[in-house]
Amino acid sequence: MSILDYTRPAAPAPTSRSPFAGLTSVTNDRPKAKLWLNTGYVIAGSDKFINLPVGLPIDTMEPAPVGGQNEDWLKQRQAQNEFLKSLQAAGADMAPGEERDIIRQDMGNGITLVVRLRRVNEERAVPLATNEYAVNFTSMFAKPATMPEAAE
Repeated sequence: MSILDYTRPAAPAPTSRSPFAGLTSVTNDRPKAKLWLNTGYVIAGSDKFINLPVGLPIDTMEPAPVGGQNEDWLKQRQAQNEFLKSLQAAGADMAPGEERDIIRQDMGNGITLVVRLRRVNEERAVPLATNEYAVNFTSMFAKPATMPEAAE
C-alpha cells in the first residue's frame, strides 16, 4: 500500500497566507458607544486619571446567552448579565461628559485604583463660516495664468 496517492487531484493553492483570509471584515453596523467603563489609577496629589488604553463599551454591550445544563454556569451567566444591566442603568441618567467612580481603592504608596464610568461628550461641529482658523486655499492651488513672454 502506498503512503502517497498520486492519483488524487492536488489541493487548491491558498489565495492568501493570512489565517484570516476567508473571514469577512466586521461591519460598523453597531452603534457608537457613549458609555464606557475605564480602569486606571490616580497618584496622590494629582487628579490625573491614568487609564488603560481600551475601556469597555457598556451601553452597546449585549447580555451573554444563558444556556446549558450546569447550574453553577447558569448562575454565573445570570449574575454577569445582571451586573451589566446595573452598569447600563447607572449610566443611563448621566449627562454627556459626566464621570462617576464606581470603585476607588487605596493601594498604598499614594496610588488609588479607580474603576470609572464615563458618558462621552456629544460630538460638536463648528460651521465652516464661523471658524476663524479655516482658510480657503483654493486660490493658492489654482493653476497660474499664463505668464507673458519676457522681452529680450
